[in-house]
Amino acid sequence: MLTPPGRYLLPGLALALASWRWLLPERGLEQEGARALLDAAFALALLGVALLTALGVGTWCLRRLGRWRRHDAETALFALPLGLGVLGYGVLALGIPGLLNFWTLALWLAGAAWWGGAEAAGWLQALWGGLCRLPGAWRGIPGAGRWLAAAALVLAALTVLHALAPPWDVDGLMYHLEGPRRFLAAGKIGLLPDLWQANGANLPDMLYLLGLGFGSDTFARLLHASCAALLAASVYVFGRRWGGAAVGAAGTAILLGTPIFIVWANWAYTDMAWALYVFLSLCALLRGGKRRLALAALLQGLALGSKYLSLGSLALLALLAAWRLRRLGWRRALGAAGGFVLLSALAGLPFSLKNLALSGNPVYPFYWGGPGWDGERLAVLMDFLRSFGVGRSLADYLALPLNLFARQRAFAGFMPEVEIPSPLFVLALLYPLGRRTSVLNAVALFGAGWFAWWALGSQQTRFLLPAFPAYSLLAGAGLAGLAHSQRWRRLGRVALYGLCGGMLAVTLFYAGVHFLSTGPLPPLLGLESKDAFLRRVVYPYPAAAWARRELPAQARVMQLWDGQGYYCGERCLPDPEQSRWTYLYGQYPQVPDLVQALHQQRVSHLMVSQGDVEFILAHDPSGRQRQAYDFFVHQFQPACARPVYQDAHTTIYRLICPAGPAAQVVVQSPR
Repeated sequence: MLTPPGRYLLPGLALALASWRWLLPERGLEQEGARALLDAAFALALLGVALLTALGVGTWCLRRLGRWRRHDAETALFALPLGLGVLGYGVLALGIPGLLNFWTLALWLAGAAWWGGAEAAGWLQALWGGLCRLPGAWRGIPGAGRWLAAAALVLAALTVLHALAPPWDVDGLMYHLEGPRRFLAAGKIGLLPDLWQANGANLPDMLYLLGLGFGSDTFARLLHASCAALLAASVYVFGRRWGGAAVGAAGTAILLGTPIFIVWANWAYTDMAWALYVFLSLCALLRGGKRRLALAALLQGLALGSKYLSLGSLALLALLAAWRLRRLGWRRALGAAGGFVLLSALAGLPFSLKNLALSGNPVYPFYWGGPGWDGERLAVLMDFLRSFGVGRSLADYLALPLNLFARQRAFAGFMPEVEIPSPLFVLALLYPLGRRTSVLNAVALFGAGWFAWWALGSQQTRFLLPAFPAYSLLAGAGLAGLAHSQRWRRLGRVALYGLCGGMLAVTLFYAGVHFLSTGPLPPLLGLESKDAFLRRVVYPYPAAAWARRELPAQARVMQLWDGQGYYCGERCLPDPEQSRWTYLYGQYPQVPDLVQALHQQRVSHLMVSQGDVEFILAHDPSGRQRQAYDFFVHQFQPACARPVYQDAHTTIYRLICPAGPAAQVVVQSPR
């Protein structure tokens, strides 16, 4: 480890970045030129400082849990996400009392860097030593392994370049960036009734808030991509530990060979961090020992702080803990499982406590509603969340694995053409043919259990992500077992290299096409402004830019069935639940009453994007959305809304009916 002055290097870098941003703010939306490269360099530098800080803080925490003395890959994989969780909770601690601003966030990052600085310095030494040994290590990799490593490096480069572009992903613009932006503007973290996703367990969003505090929204995309890289590395490291090098390499290839995995990786979502916490919690649990069980509980707690869906993994991992400790006697095994649940709940509790204090509902707005959320509004939201999938009958559940591939659009979000699990996951069924171990048996039980939990909830493909590593490992173990069997060795090797290599080639091809179609290089190099890039890739953006530029400051645009309000600013009232108009129509089914309700909310304009309407009508099991849309098209719009802006995707209407019960509303019958 470096001498004591080495611990001051990292906090010095944090303060230097703060000074850089204070002296040179991020470029504007319409600015071109070399400032774009400076902003990209700043985002990468901020990411590096944040990851090193998290690695140092996480290692410091690990040393308090047991004998973690080595600077190896396994230690880093546990320490880094643990440290990121500490950083995120620190931002939450600043936000609750209203202390959110640029300088407090800079001081928190610098303070955390000082806290973990000595450990981070040791990691820098280990990293330098690893880089020096890299040429020899590369020569020692078999030919197939080199191809895998080369493919992973190409995918990583494309992902980083993509992530450096201005944020354009739907959920990022809807709430993963919009929520932190609002918190930062208010200086505190409170309830946002009209942005329901920002009120949940959103630990990764706290880290995105740190990036926004430093004036970088691309930091969120880079951090999410880093979590994806850690997830892939975890599959390799633990696959190699539990099944050998072939299982680790095959499992990693299968995971990276899932095209949607690479697409999700460079978006400003939270799913990669969530899946990473869940999978590493499983890995720590399977490593054995009381201290590893405590680490597993802490990581599971951070998963609970990232998504409420982690209640499923909490139950599954508690059952696995009890089963693996049954040799100690069921009383002690159940006691250990209870301790696991308790420590996990404590680690994941801050967001629930915040919601309980502010709304009276620990999982606001679910189940019991709260401020701004009555039963009807919640029912409309739950209709949408339950609309994914093809049905809930026994036959539908039995056909679910097949329908995930045959009818993937019913389970997909906004990229249905590739939002599909890897077909190679089916090869997990070959796992029993190979060398079975108690650890991989537990991985198989977790994968099956998560699928059952997912099937009972909102059947969105993205929510299967925490089980992707398990399916990849099991499929890799099945292929490796086939390749090493006496009877099927030749066929097994062809299948191992052909299938894994083939899916990696498909992913590389799709990643290249996706890269060329979105074109992130021009805005990254300063050859194109952010504004011009966003006009190409975010279909509601031109309308939002027009509203921001042309409408007066007091105007308020309600977005219908579209929640992407990040670039519209205070002029827009987004619809992140994608059912606000449907709820209003249910409350006020007559045009004059609905006009009155809109004026009470100071709404002057309405924005409708046809793509969002088509998406929501495809997820409308009750028919309420269709009824509300028909009401808008055939009754409300002809009487009270006149288009003032229109492009190929989006129309903005101005309200022309006055408020008040005496308003004269003439409803035209549709032809």
